[in-house]
Amino acid sequence: MNRILVVCLLALTLVITLGLVLAAQPMKDSVIANQAAPPMQKGITVEMPATTNAVSMPDADQPSALIVTVTRDGEVYLGAARLDPDALGGELRDHSSTKTVYIKADARASYATVIKILDAATRAGFEKTVLLTSQDGSPQPGTVSPPKGFTMVTGGCLAAHRPKLSL
Repeated sequence: MNRILVVCLLALTLVITLGLVLAAQPMKDSVIANQAAPPMQKGITVEMPATTNAVSMPDADQPSALIVTVTRDGEVYLGAARLDPDALGGELRDHSSTKTVYIKADARASYATVIKILDAATRAGFEKTVLLTSQDGSPQPGTVSPPKGFTMVTGGCLAAHRPKLSL
């Protein structure tokens, strides 16, 4: 019994010593570059639809990113502030200097609510709207994937060339 205890204590001492030695070594730039991306800015958490072909959207993590969230129950948030969906257009116009709006919608949210958000962004003059998605697995276990999504051109020069419907 004493031998088992001595072996366990030696193993624990070795692990602690090795950990202290590794912690004392300076981190190299290559190690820092391989670390996981920071999580998205603080806001409302939803279960976004999972995709496999979305494009990386690192700007969605910036503090200045304009994120509209749609919850499962159809509640709409601009950042962390809850809004009436009908008032969203006015709020978005106040941020019209930003060129892109990011939509973070729950996978179970109503399609009609998401379309209202897209419509409000277009009316407010945003050039791009990005639909954010979650990813099927992250690059390494225990890491956070950078945000990804699909960009939709909602304004700008292409808007002038869209066919107009007349009745």
